[in-house]
Amino acid sequence: MEDVRGVSLHELEDFESVLTAGVLAWVRKSERRPRLRVFSSECHGKRLPPIKLEDYVARIMKYSNCSPVCFSVAIALMRRLASKFDEMIPINLNVHRLLLACVVLAIKMMEDRHFDNLHFSKVGGLGLVELNILEMDLLKRLNFDLRMDPEELQEAEAFLLSEVMSCNVNLGTRERAVLRNYGLVGKDEFHRKRPVSPSMEREATSKVGADEAFPDAVRVFVH
Repeated sequence: MEDVRGVSLHELEDFESVLTAGVLAWVRKSERRPRLRVFSSECHGKRLPPIKLEDYVARIMKYSNCSPVCFSVAIALMRRLASKFDEMIPINLNVHRLLLACVVLAIKMMEDRHFDNLHFSKVGGLGLVELNILEMDLLKRLNFDLRMDPEELQEAEAFLLSEVMSCNVNLGTRERAVLRNYGLVGKDEFHRKRPVSPSMEREATSKVGADEAFPDAVRVFVH
């Protein structure tokens, strides 16, 4: 068995699957609160984007050329925003833009060298001006404070794992061991049924609602 003592979630090969399924589950839970749909922000669109969230996450991860920890930092920033502003709680109408903007902030904080906003706007299917507005809006909401301690990062990764389990998709041995590394669960709380795999996103997606197939175009959002 692989030794995962001291290993963080973002260091596992299955991280993209956990990230995607965790965000999908978070959105699914938020969508059960109808009052959230009345809110609006720079991140909100009028209609669902014509791209599945799992495809969107894969696209960002493929073309961002950053370390995986940036995505954990992005989730931590999303949680921080959601705890302060109801309109920042991820739902189907805002999660794509919210995730993209938080990833951009995380990359700029964590990486010494990174692409500019023009590149990220093409990756995310937004105009450059729109991405700049999103970035500034989130910075203001965060009081320009992107500092993060290891505990907040671990809590964000544990949150992803717990959201995955909320979809009745049990974690594999490595992911459960990571939770124990964080000291947030006991050894006997979870029973393995099947490992984390790419099918995890499909299971979570079916419970959120599938969007249209992703067109391979620069601009994918409809306002």
